Amino acid sequence: MIHGFPTPYPDELFYSLVARRAARLLYPAARAVLREVFGTAAVGGTLEFPCRLRYLQQALPDGHPCRNESILIKTTLLPWYAPFLPPERIAKLKHHILFGEGARTCARAGVLDGRVPQAPFLRFCPQCLREDSVSGRQLYWRRLHQMTGIEICPDHCMHLEESQVGRLEIGHWPRFETPPEALLQVSPRKAETNILLRIAKLGQELLSGAFEFRGQVQLDSTYRFALKTKVFFRVRQRVRFQDLARCLREVFPEDYLMRTNCTIPSPSAQTWIRSVVRNSTVAPLKHLLLICALDLKLTDFSTLKPTDLPISEDFKAPQVKTASKACDNHLCSMRGKSWPKWKSCELASHFKDYVNIFECQVCGRVTGECENSKQKTWIKDYGFIWRRRLTKLWRDPTQSVGNIASLLKVKWDTVKRQAWQMGLPFPRKGPILVTDSGMKKPATKTQAEKIVLKKWAERW
Repeated sequence: MIHGFPTPYPDELFYSLVARRAARLLYPAARAVLREVFGTAAVGGTLEFPCRLRYLQQALPDGHPCRNESILIKTTLLPWYAPFLPPERIAKLKHHILFGEGARTCARAGVLDGRVPQAPFLRFCPQCLREDSVSGRQLYWRRLHQMTGIEICPDHCMHLEESQVGRLEIGHWPRFETPPEALLQVSPRKAETNILLRIAKLGQELLSGAFEFRGQVQLDSTYRFALKTKVFFRVRQRVRFQDLARCLREVFPEDYLMRTNCTIPSPSAQTWIRSVVRNSTVAPLKHLLLICALDLKLTDFSTLKPTDLPISEDFKAPQVKTASKACDNHLCSMRGKSWPKWKSCELASHFKDYVNIFECQVCGRVTGECENSKQKTWIKDYGFIWRRRLTKLWRDPTQSVGNIASLLKVKWDTVKRQAWQMGLPFPRKGPILVTDSGMKKPATKTQAEKIVLKKWAERW
């Protein structure tokens, strides 16, 4: 049981929570902090996404605010990325934050895809730290100040300053440090750029977690509605990317675009703009740049319904919402008789078409169907009956991974991947060949292997 763990301040980073805990108890090394907070010293994490938070949540006493999963998640930067990600990826991100080791969360969130450079040191607002000192609170790091592209504090309109505390690297935890008292002597610098102040306010709204978009369909519809309103459409509903790139270059300073790796060398070079409009996985900052250039608000993405917005003729949702075939799950009691029920419709930019999602009401298997894909039908979720069967076979020491794959009619790597996502124990205890005396028996070689070994022995 962990007693006396700090209560999160407004917009406090999880790294800052652990740093305040370490400063209060004067731990001799970072490994001692890791063992207490995460249960092990062999753990990796990033500033955006810590990991193994379920261990901390269960170790805290009843009544602590961090026992609430939603409050604990808000100390991470998941609200910064979640509005621009599909629901399936958000669920996987939460799973990795609570149970994972932290190495794959950045890739799943699009931190690496965006290629937006991160500041090497933690940043702060001098005025915010002075207010913390006057109010008697312990100095702490804020989430918004660490986001790439946020250079102004929206509460005080002051430039953010860099400290000497290094930023967390992927897969490594340095020592945990709170803001030193010397930072109170830094003189604040008044900001004069209105467009950068608006970016900071949009980021503050994102981190509040008050906006929940409706996935890729909502993003695509709202962007196309704004582009059509601003006359960025050509004939046949095609986007005028050169005019849009010219607009971005006029709105944002050139040095700011260079610092954030969002430069547009010429109106004809608009790679990241195309990625944003076509709903590829990019850094949230690039979405915010386009939102500011189009004079949009975050409420436009959450209040307007996709059916009310004009969508390009090339992306019309199919009218037929019936599965092409009955459920063929061999574990389903109504195999061949139960027709999956239509669940939702998602826009797939790489298919240039919508994907219909169907779910079997008997076994829970979820499948996707799209006419423009090479594989017309594929499995998105194997269902609760399949997972229940996998859990039972996985805990049976007499079953090998190959036998489990044969019984479930999937590949052996699919068995391991699904078991890892379900949180089943690794490594598992499988069958071992032993002799009559109880010693481990080596695997027998096939006749072909014996012939090859004999030839090599004769040659030697």
